[in-house]
Amino acid sequence: MAQNYGTMTSSLMDAPLALKSVFAPYVGDNGYKFTGAGTIQVVSTPDGTLSDYTETSVAPVTVGLVGNTLQTLTLAYNKALFQRIQQTLIQDTPVANFAASWAKQQIADVFIPAHDVYSLNKVALARTVGNDVTVTLSGSELPSGLSAIFGKAFINIHAEGADVSQTIAWVADSFANALADQITFTGSDAGYNDAKNHAFLGKHKGVAVVAAPDTYFTALGAVSALPVYAVMADKRAIVNVTPKMSATDYRVLTEMSGFSGVEIQIRDRADTFVLTNKADNIAVIRKTGTIS
Repeated sequence: MAQNYGTMTSSLMDAPLALKSVFAPYVGDNGYKFTGAGTIQVVSTPDGTLSDYTETSVAPVTVGLVGNTLQTLTLAYNKALFQRIQQTLIQDTPVANFAASWAKQQIADVFIPAHDVYSLNKVALARTVGNDVTVTLSGSELPSGLSAIFGKAFINIHAEGADVSQTIAWVADSFANALADQITFTGSDAGYNDAKNHAFLGKHKGVAVVAAPDTYFTALGAVSALPVYAVMADKRAIVNVTPKMSATDYRVLTEMSGFSGVEIQIRDRADTFVLTNKADNIAVIRKTGTIS
């Protein structure tokens, strides 16, 4: 005799594990606001040059004229994901708040990593090339002495005014693993307790260290196929614009002509900039070779 067993669909949806931002929790807009504008201009002035003072002259020094320059910051990061869900799928799927669950999955899996990659690589590409610190691989493995290499990166930007208490290093997971194997992260984690779920590893040489997937460093490395292992910056060099449209403020439209269901609209409009006069406060650690 045939035996037929019941089948049901679980009310729990299998969503990928959420990715948390490794960039936004650590940097802000440093007071540069885009309220009511898509472009702002930032004024800077060059330093003067010292002259010898001639006591016996009625014109003891050459008098110069102070000028200024403008850096134009224009929002360019503008991403969106619009998707429709049939009402019948919503009705016949036993997952509560199916539309909202789908939207939150896109925010965690699509929007957050994409924005992190964009911001991290934009900071890296704005750095002063002379601050680069190189690593020579031992075969396919990272060499010993990574602590000194890390310290050299900070020395380079410290010479340009970077403050250790304001400095953060985003390091690729592979580099973080090798560095942690060689040293112990030490120092107070005060001020970073809320960030521990965002890949915060602690402080090394006083610099806050955050691990990120190796793939997040692809844009800079893609220039010459050389791996970039770390990006170190004084946070005051970075303008991480508060999103004018945040993915977390997604919309669910329930009334659309000619369609029975809902439409989910997710937008992410913001940008990340490096201030021109502070580009010297950024360094990268990378594999030996030419990169620009």
